[in-house]
Amino acid sequence: MDRNTQVLSITNVLHVRCLGAFAYRASGEWCGGPAFKSGRELLQYLVSYHHLAVPRETLADAFWPDLDGDSVIHRLHLAVSGARAALKSLFPRLDAIQCRGGSYALHSDIVVASDMDALFSASRNATMAEMEAAVAASNGEYMAGERAEWMYPLRVRCAQAFLSILERLADAAEESGDVDKALDYALRLVEIDRAHEAAARRLMRLLVRCGRRGAALNEFDELARYLKRHLAIEPSAQTKALRDAIAQSAIVV
Repeated sequence: MDRNTQVLSITNVLHVRCLGAFAYRASGEWCGGPAFKSGRELLQYLVSYHHLAVPRETLADAFWPDLDGDSVIHRLHLAVSGARAALKSLFPRLDAIQCRGGSYALHSDIVVASDMDALFSASRNATMAEMEAAVAASNGEYMAGERAEWMYPLRVRCAQAFLSILERLADAAEESGDVDKALDYALRLVEIDRAHEAAARRLMRLLVRCGRRGAALNEFDELARYLKRHLAIEPSAQTKALRDAIAQSAIVV
């Protein structure tokens, strides 16, 4: 047994879903977190930044930017108590959330295994199987249904990582000649980012390869309407040229 295997065998693993509705696994079941809102949000924050010890001031700015010091401390204590109570059944021998030097973090013996971390890892240097697994594990946007401002940067990062993986999978499927799989990935890319012109062009080309020129032209029309309505712009010259080539049956696939 190597050192990494030894470490994992003696640590406590917290399995977390951050993509889609937040949940963690306890006794084989997925739980939505503490009922108390601030306790749940603190747990979400610490899980998302589990490699860091988060200063009290950072948490205050994230959760209660308009409150004074005493009010913040009181609310933070309540949030920590709620999060600790939620994790007590998972880690009864640990003080799951620790405070040292004015900073908060999960206990160092707790290993977080999250779909978000798997997504980020797969978006860097991953095998096809790892990328496909990350896509399959994703249940939606980061912390779906939540509206806290501190979540937005991570929501954007997760969306970008997911798009990057889909693009790489679509590239690989096209290169291998698996048009159906490439088309599925292209459709998902467009669904996630309607303004993504490169994804729209990919989808148009693939539809033509499937003998669906009318659907490819409809895709251009849908893109053009979206860009005009939401961004007040037109499709790029490259996208228009592709549309014209398809309309004239001049595209080579």
